[in-house]
Amino acid sequence: MTLPFKPEFDFISDRAKNIKSSGIRKAFDMAAALKDVIHLGLGEPDFEAPEELKALLKMAVDDGFSHYTPNAGMMDFRIVLAEKLKEENGIEYDPVNEIIATVGAMNAIHLAILCLVNPGDEVLLQDPAFVGFEPCVIMSGGVPVKVPLREEFNFEIQPEDIEARITPKTKVMIINSPHNPTGAVLQRESMEKIAALAQKHGIFIISDEVYEKLVYDGLSHVSFASLPGMKDQVLTVQSFSKTYCICGWRIGYAAGPSSLINQMIKFQQFDAVHPPAPMQKASIFFVKRSREFVELIKKIYVARRDYMVDRLNSIGDYSCVRPHGAFYLFLNIKKLGYTSEDYTRFLLEKYRIVTVPGSVLGDAGEGYIRICLTVPIEQIQVACIRLEQAAKYALSGAPLF
Repeated sequence: MTLPFKPEFDFISDRAKNIKSSGIRKAFDMAAALKDVIHLGLGEPDFEAPEELKALLKMAVDDGFSHYTPNAGMMDFRIVLAEKLKEENGIEYDPVNEIIATVGAMNAIHLAILCLVNPGDEVLLQDPAFVGFEPCVIMSGGVPVKVPLREEFNFEIQPEDIEARITPKTKVMIINSPHNPTGAVLQRESMEKIAALAQKHGIFIISDEVYEKLVYDGLSHVSFASLPGMKDQVLTVQSFSKTYCICGWRIGYAAGPSSLINQMIKFQQFDAVHPPAPMQKASIFFVKRSREFVELIKKIYVARRDYMVDRLNSIGDYSCVRPHGAFYLFLNIKKLGYTSEDYTRFLLEKYRIVTVPGSVLGDAGEGYIRICLTVPIEQIQVACIRLEQAAKYALSGAPLF
């Protein structure tokens, strides 16, 4: 007896069905068929990787670094990372048992959540937040609990808002600073209050610090694990993607208590295995020589930020907090009276500007759009003209579509 064939969808797990596709990718799929588009949507630097780093990568390939490395990454690489974390972040880690090299920061965060979260455990997230955090929690069987960020506090997460959402099921909190999508940078005083809450309630912190070197206006980045008594309660996650403009190279790392790192290494054995060998080798020689390159791109981001914030705030129908980190603007469009998704679609179809609706980054993102400062200043100037025209049209009462 032949059984009837089932459609492919019948074989898909509930876990997969519960994960939504990225709203950011949706915008880029729509833009692909259009011409004369200004891309202000993708959180990826528009700069080339440093020439020295590219040369080091080529040397690594030519020298035969095409074989497996230890699952945690090459020991020479982890030693350099330990030295960097001590010198720049003020945290001492054992490179043997407390550091893992990963395929970008998201690989580290996913591994950590799988190792920390049991089904039903609650994970506190900033809202809005990077789109990858919530799916990672859901895939682990955890429950995302969103803590809204408020514009009146420059989008810095407030300790009292965290405390109001802590329950007996709260186990993990993911904190991203400098923050995607708002560019907010947490100050030490706030971090100390958050750390005290974590200690009081036994909450583990995953600290996403991928924009750690993109901090402006005389502010300094502070790592959660460097706060007194917090090292064993924090996983520090960092990456070279944004700092060295190598998002496509997929190289990141995490440092934390050996009890967690060893479990993450075990999971990595059966997942990515290890990050690419040539990337590890090239990074060994570049980590401590990157300061000049980073300072250069920081100056460019600040110039782009200042121009666009001043220009948009002068229009009157928009408002924009000046971010102190990363390379994003979180533009308030509430005066225009349209949803974030409708307005970003309108900007794309009528004015050829790609942005990201704040609503796809979290419930508290409704009424905002994310703008990336990752195009040359000449394109930013044109985009501002188009954004002003768009606001006037939107307020005219004419239909958007």
